[in-house]
Amino acid sequence: MDYSRETHAEYIAFCDGLIKEGKLVGDHKSLAVAILDYFAGNSGRIIEFSEGNTRRSMSPLTAIKRFLSSQPASRGYLQEHAVVSYMEIHQVDYKEGLLEVSRRNPELFGLQSLSYQAGTQDDLREAEIARFMEANPAESYSRAFIEVSRRSPQLFDIPKGGLH
Repeated sequence: MDYSRETHAEYIAFCDGLIKEGKLVGDHKSLAVAILDYFAGNSGRIIEFSEGNTRRSMSPLTAIKRFLSSQPASRGYLQEHAVVSYMEIHQVDYKEGLLEVSRRNPELFGLQSLSYQAGTQDDLREAEIARFMEANPAESYSRAFIEVSRRSPQLFDIPKGGLH
């Protein structure tokens, strides 16, 4: 290796940043650092490629760093980050955090919405829950759900024969 320990440490920090952004899986960190180390040792070479109608030239090291940095964050990372952040802010457990984040951000879970059938008893129930949450902004959705079910049990009818 003809580069410094500082350079290697920079690659480690670069990969740590990608992990924090959800662009690199933690298990792949050592492989990514090894690839960056390899390309740093071959810095005299240039690769050429096309981006649309534009011809580009750059070192393999610059190309791989650019490629890694441009990756989208993984959905799993975004889901977990949102739930953990919600848990920390609202001091709730994982189950409640997951419920609330999925209700507020269904797109994180590949859903268009966590909706209910319009024009049904579900509408009345959701309207009551929304009113409770507006009157009690510090309360979570699950807490509002429980409170409304106590106050208006008729909105939570369970079919004869129970749930299956």
